[in-house]
This record gives sequence, C-alpha cells and structure tokens, in this order.
Amino acid sequence: MSKERIRVLHVVDSLDLGGAQTFLLGLFRAFNDERFELSVAALHGPGVFSQRFADRGAEPIHLARSKFNPAIPFRLRGAIRAGRYEIIHAHLVPSCFLCERLRGFLGVRRCVSHLHMLYRKQQGHEYQNFLERLIYKKSDFLLGCSQAVLAGVPTSVPSRVVYNGVDEGRFRPPTPEIRASVRRELGFSPTDFVVGATGRMDRRKSQALLCRMAASLAGEIPSLQLLLVGSGPLEKELRRLAAELRIEDRVVFAGYQSQVERFLAAMDVFALTSEAEGHPLSLIEAMASGLGCVVSDFEGCEEIIRPGVDALQFPRGDVQALAERVRKFHGEEQLRGRCGQAARQKVLEKFSEKATARSVAEVYEELLGMKPAPKSGG
Repeated sequence: MSKERIRVLHVVDSLDLGGAQTFLLGLFRAFNDERFELSVAALHGPGVFSQRFADRGAEPIHLARSKFNPAIPFRLRGAIRAGRYEIIHAHLVPSCFLCERLRGFLGVRRCVSHLHMLYRKQQGHEYQNFLERLIYKKSDFLLGCSQAVLAGVPTSVPSRVVYNGVDEGRFRPPTPEIRASVRRELGFSPTDFVVGATGRMDRRKSQALLCRMAASLAGEIPSLQLLLVGSGPLEKELRRLAAELRIEDRVVFAGYQSQVERFLAAMDVFALTSEAEGHPLSLIEAMASGLGCVVSDFEGCEEIIRPGVDALQFPRGDVQALAERVRKFHGEEQLRGRCGQAARQKVLEKFSEKATARSVAEVYEELLGMKPAPKSGG
C-alpha cells in the first residue's frame, strides 16, 4: 500500500492578477514531488486565476466573496481541519498575518511565510506596513523571492531565498512566423520598433515613464511604438497621459492577457520601469523570451541582471536615461541580440519553474525532518 501524501495548503489573499499568484500557479504546474499534495485557498474571490488553478486539477477554496468578511478566519480554520494539512504556506501580508498570529486558533501545525515584495517599502500602504511589523516572527520558515527581500526582515526565523521561476518552454524566443503574425494582429508594421511592458498598471510599476520616453523619442525614432500589456488602477490615467503627450497613435493598450508570451513575441525591447520589486516575473519572462531588456535599478536587481551583459540598466525615475538606453538598443541590434541570448541562458540556469519547485520541496523536507528525495535522472 502506498504511503499517504503529505498535504500542503497554500493560502493567498486572492487569486487576482499579481506576481505572487503567477508564482503560485507556476509552482503548481512544475511541482512533481509525489510525497506532497498541494492545495490552494484564497481569503476572498474568485479571481482571474481561479479557473486556471481548477483547470490544473487544483480547485481553489474561496473563503469569502469580500475581503472584509469577518468569517474568513473561522472558514480558514474549518478548511485546515477538514483537509488535515501538515503545512500551511502563506503568501502576501494578510494571509501571513492570519496564519502566523492566529496559528493556534487555526490549528496550523507548521507554517511557512513567503515574501514577494520588499518589507515595509510600499508608499501609501500604511495599514499593510503596520501588519508587516507584527509578522514574519511566528512562522517556522521564511521564504523570500530575493536576498534583498529577506535582508530587510528583522527576524530570527530560519529563512531561504526561493527565486521566482518561469516555464522556459512556454517563454522562449519566437519563430519569425509567430513574431510576424502577432505583430500583424496588433497593427504593427515589419519595420516598427516596438518597446513593451507587461504586468499590473499601478504607481509602483511607473509605466508613465514609458509614455514620456516615447514622447521624447518620437521625432528621433519615427518607428517607435509602445505595447502595454496588463490592467490595473492606473490604466485610465496612462491613457489620458498618452493623449496629453499626443502619442496615443503610438501606444497599444492590450489589457490583461493570459497568453502573455504571444505579446512578448511582438516586442523588440522589454522595459521594466518599477520603483520597487521583489523578483519580477515579468522581467524573467521577457529574459526567457530572448528580449533585450531595459531595467530600472530597483533594490535587488543585481540578483537578476548584469548590466551591459544580459540587460541595460537605468536609474529609477530618470526618463532621459531610459530614453538613452532605448536609443542604444535601437541603434545597436547586435547588442540587443547578445543581451537577449545571455538573458535566456541566465533563466535556463537559475530561474526556471523546475528549479523553484525543487527549492520549495527542499524547504518542506527540512521543515518535516525528511530525507531528501532521490535525484531523478536527466
């Protein structure tokens, strides 16, 4: 008779679009350790990712329709008891707060807290920052998406970096046929120079810099086009800004796309303009796709890129520096190609979903005092 698998419940605030949710979906996709059975519970929902988990055979538990429902802790306790989970793996601040501070009430046997953003660095999120000062101290293991993220957390809890990973088979340099097809669909000509970005549209991502960069280079590079893939609270403001700068005919707002790899195929350059990041999946996806990337100098970026080798870097918030890097990639196609190839190789070596899944399994092993799983061939 086969031994029953150890049950692990991942708890996340919601299954809406976000980096933590994208990480979690990739983990479920790549995780193949037969000793563990993974499930997911969202404090509220459903969200845009809910069906994608269900399609993978991991029907999510939605504890409430609204994040303000006071029954959430009681329903989480019921889900933990019913599922007989050995490990609770919490993601994002409210979920970590609940699972740590109420672990006795909830019946949490072993608790893993997972950081996806820099600790206490988010402007305008005072309530969340207050909660963070109370947590990351009562878990059994603390995971962070980068060393920079873990370095800012004052706790004695054992910790480890687990880098975000991507499916290198899904995100890869496109064939000329796919690239040409997607560009036609989006209305780009074969000679257009397309600079793009993907991800949630909010102030931390600073996509307004891209619009201002495009306006500053419009006369110098007539073929320059912007492709913005994603949605969020800043989308209307970005559309207004494009109109004010008179570049609305140069900007394609593609909205949220589940097959983001198709839109990366249309780009010549990928730009990440964020003020702050943990370990941005959007950048890793672009690197895996072989794109020349222009990246802001957010804290921890040195764990991902080597400026001049696999990407070009610019000071956060500096529109003219961003424009200069884009201009350089436009004028030096060979440099763009070399950076894209080096970026792809970096992902294969360090940032694959399979590597992430192995790292998480090793954390569970250590937490339970288990022997490491035997190494599989290949």
